Amino acid sequence: MPFKASSQQEYFFKISSASGIEFNYQWQNVGGVRELNFLLSHANIDNSPNSAPAYNIALAQNYINRNLLEYAQTINPKVAKTSIKRSGSF
Repeated sequence: MPFKASSQQEYFFKISSASGIEFNYQWQNVGGVRELNFLLSHANIDNSPNSAPAYNIALAQNYINRNLLEYAQTINPKVAKTSIKRSGSF
């Protein structure tokens, strides 16, 4: 049975207070309205990095290929044939 998922964000807001910043999300999905609320202290926010490292597509593709090859080696060749081809250069 295929898995289906869909949702639509209804609102998002954040409130700053003395104890930190409260984040509030609400979205609608098949099961009804869902909410996620959490508070991050100012100390945690101040200590977090200001930017994430740039996404490296070649590094990500190598990671995927390595994991696929490792998994393919666990498959009994009498049961299934595996073929993993690298697509283009990044």
